[in-house]
Amino acid sequence: MKSNFGEEGELQMAKGFSYAKDNQEKQRIFDIAMALMDDIGYEKMTIRRICQEAEISTGKFYHYFCSKQELLSFFYQKAQEKYISDCQANLANKDLETQIIDFYVWYAEYVESFGIEFVSNFFTHTNPALNMHIYNNPIIQITDDLLINAIQSGYVLKQNQTVREISNDLCIIVKGIIFDWCIRHGEYSLKESVNHLLSKCIEGFF
Repeated sequence: MKSNFGEEGELQMAKGFSYAKDNQEKQRIFDIAMALMDDIGYEKMTIRRICQEAEISTGKFYHYFCSKQELLSFFYQKAQEKYISDCQANLANKDLETQIIDFYVWYAEYVESFGIEFVSNFFTHTNPALNMHIYNNPIIQITDDLLINAIQSGYVLKQNQTVREISNDLCIIVKGIIFDWCIRHGEYSLKESVNHLLSKCIEGFF
């Protein structure tokens, strides 16, 4: 029996199923790697060991991730998905300053939930995923969207800066807090620190 969707519809359905299946497998490998990192540390967590724990070939690992560092960067994809499901709706009908602070406080709580071992090895100068001038970082993109939506609703920025320049500055501040949190081995609340420092400097932006 032929499908009512036609060949194009069937192709789209197949692509959607393939994407969902790939994403599910990437999540499984990521979760195994996070557990392994907690157990033996980042340096000892080799791709071979990840494959052994996940019961996959190294070829299959490289089908999903180009490197161990890229595996960690799957964290950003999950951050974007979690933001949409957990945080986005809660920012509606709030002023721009509150939206920015609430978003980055949420992000700090999300980052902190991965633990000091993961965060210390992800937020490093060797991680190209943190270079927002090369890669489309979803965190800075969300900041852009908050600013653009506010401007479209009539908000006027105080400074003669572009949306991306303001987003860039905000991300630098938050990344700086995260780096300090890592250097000090997570001895204070990242969420509270981001809330405190952004609340103090937010007027300088808007």
